[in-house]
Amino acid sequence: MDDNLRRRYAPISGSDVDSRNTLDHQEQPSNSAEQPDVVYNATANRQDRQTARPRAAVAYIIIVAFYVLIVIFVHRRMNSYPTPKNKDNSCTFQFREENARKHLDILTGFGPRVVGSKANEKAKHYILDSVNSIIAEQINNISIDIDLQTANGSFILDFVNNGVGHFSSVYQNLENIVVKVSQYQEAESSVLVNCHYDTVVDSPGAGDDAASCCVMLEILRVLSQTHQTDLHLMHNVIFLFNSAEENILQTSHAFITQHKWAPSIKAFVNLDSAGAGGWELVFQTGPEHPWLVKAYIEAAPYPHATVVGQEIFQTGLIPSDTDFRIFRDYGAIPGLDIAHIKNGYVYHTKNDLPRYIPAGCMQRGVAVDVSDTVQWCGIDYVVAIGLFNSTELWLIIQTHHLIAGDSYLNDRAEQKSFLEN
Repeated sequence: MDDNLRRRYAPISGSDVDSRNTLDHQEQPSNSAEQPDVVYNATANRQDRQTARPRAAVAYIIIVAFYVLIVIFVHRRMNSYPTPKNKDNSCTFQFREENARKHLDILTGFGPRVVGSKANEKAKHYILDSVNSIIAEQINNISIDIDLQTANGSFILDFVNNGVGHFSSVYQNLENIVVKVSQYQEAESSVLVNCHYDTVVDSPGAGDDAASCCVMLEILRVLSQTHQTDLHLMHNVIFLFNSAEENILQTSHAFITQHKWAPSIKAFVNLDSAGAGGWELVFQTGPEHPWLVKAYIEAAPYPHATVVGQEIFQTGLIPSDTDFRIFRDYGAIPGLDIAHIKNGYVYHTKNDLPRYIPAGCMQRGVAVDVSDTVQWCGIDYVVAIGLFNSTELWLIIQTHHLIAGDSYLNDRAEQKSFLEN
């Protein structure tokens, strides 16, 4: 024990100091060898950062270019239209945008067509004359009947914000031009296609809604020129040209609640506008009857729809509405609400002119899609064609057509209920 203490506390000899210094000198090279590694790592990190900068710039450029290409593609796509048909590149039973354009120029030439104005009366007489000319030149024996409805009435309309805008609307001596097309005398069911030829003050109303009226006139001409064996109108097609939509939906109410043909209507297509030109957009459907949307997607060559429009309208935030609401609420029938929304800045202004409706726009809206039982040469458009019996319901209306088939109804009981009610 004493020997251990002596060795522990014994003074350090010179040899021990030399040995420790030697060890220190031997360890020193290992410390100095680490310094180049530190320098190398810093240099490498600097080089990595310098290399990463151009890589990031390239990535940003690629991302920006990708989004630019998407914008260009969407813009070009949204501004693409089929080639307009005229008498030189189509058969007489095809939809010709050339004819619809002539109607459009004449109707807008009357100026603003506010209900009760001389321009509104001129538009009414022009549409009547056009229908009579179509009847005079028809080549088949389908029945085309015209009725000029004059109506008085009133109704309650909850117009703004679900109760805030509640008011009564009263009308007197308003007129509707109603045209019924039927191939079979005792057809009990009909499909309605609606437009309005009146305008707001100071607007020529090319988009809202003369273009739709012109499309419907041309559809009627196509029906009259289609060979009897190619037509299968097992249901009636009713064209409604109403004169007072801008007066808060008055003439659509007059028709659906008072007209003798209204009870036969099973579905409808409402054509309106919140702009001029562009792709037609389905922005309201129903109520209920999801087969309407399925049918539209299946049938339309260029389906274009959004659920956002319906959600916004149902909130009551927009102080506006269409005849769709009247047919839905007062007629209790399902349908499609279709409108053009491009160039919205001309809506209800003096700039709602034909030049804002590009070539091919109306041709696109009536692109053809027919059932297997209907074959038209060179067809790129359809009107109302269909099969209507106990097992199938085909309502094909192509201004933007509606097809409702047995495959879209849940079961035969639902189909039977739909047909009978």
